[in-house]
Amino acid sequence: MKPNVGPDHPSRYALVEVENIHDDALEFEPIHRVLFGVKKDFAAELQKHFGANSKLTPVATATEMIHSVDAHDSTQCIGIVGGGQSHAVVEISNPKFNNPAGTIQEFLDQFLKAGGAEKMDYVHGDDVLLRIGGKPGHIGIYLPAMEKSDLFKAVILDGALPRKTFSMGDARSKRFYMEARKIN
Repeated sequence: MKPNVGPDHPSRYALVEVENIHDDALEFEPIHRVLFGVKKDFAAELQKHFGANSKLTPVATATEMIHSVDAHDSTQCIGIVGGGQSHAVVEISNPKFNNPAGTIQEFLDQFLKAGGAEKMDYVHGDDVLLRIGGKPGHIGIYLPAMEKSDLFKAVILDGALPRKTFSMGDARSKRFYMEARKIN
């Protein structure tokens, strides 16, 4: 692009924001995962991958799943939304990574590579996850929000964070990213 535009072209400039992550106005939001075209038994593959270090507990409602995942401090927990709107909570003890996004991302990458699902996407918002993950043939993965105070600790202990670990703010606040992409 640079050889084709002049020195004053808008695409030669970057939008930069300097923020204090501990500012109360800035919230870390989770980025959930959705598997599409699921072909293998997700729960069985999850159990095989994590073995005795995992415990899957069915729950009655999405609200119960979300509350249970968000309330855990001692073990890593993720929520599962199965096609047809079934819900479960998976507790993972002795995880390889220090945050649930890293722990589940490694499994999901292997699950996809082995043909367990056609594709995966990342979604913002609990309502979107529940709506899309609850469709037949889909599986939604609910992740808790990362605490701001855990950011540097996670990088020190695990190195680079897994892709889409968290979002600074919700999806509706991200409009400027899309607008900035329109600058050629």
